[in-house]
Amino acid sequence: MFDVLQVSCVDQDGHDLVLGLTNANAVEVHSLTEADEYLVEAFEWLQRRGYVALAKDSSGEHIVVERRPGE
Repeated sequence: MFDVLQVSCVDQDGHDLVLGLTNANAVEVHSLTEADEYLVEAFEWLQRRGYVALAKDSSGEHIVVERRPGE
């Protein structure tokens, strides 16, 4: 599931720890409700397991990686 985020999201910090959301057309969006359904599914799966969280700033929502699978 983490691979889905790495492929689908926009790396916003150069380390894949802050990930921008994209829609099904690979266009960056600013809300999880606008994001691609597979990205949302992967995010929710990882969030339930404590790997990622949703954060919000002045430009919108993004995913923050709290720990990677295997850590």
